[in-house]
Amino acid sequence: HAEVSSFRREESMRLPSGIDYSQIRVLSREEVEKLSTVRPDTFGAAKRIDGITPGGILALLRHVQRQPAA
Repeated sequence: HAEVSSFRREESMRLPSGIDYSQIRVLSREEVEKLSTVRPDTFGAAKRIDGITPGGILALLRHVQRQPAA
């Protein structure tokens, strides 16, 4: 049940509104373009964008977790 809880928390985790996806070096150019165009509000929304890889989502999660809390 801990994994399900963790998954739900990640799904609903909000993304910062002013995030600069080009600063996440691991993302491909296509991923940066798609994320910058769609501007998802949550990780769940980002995961559902066609062309965003699991590695891209993981890099996004790590990037956001490293940012100081606002």
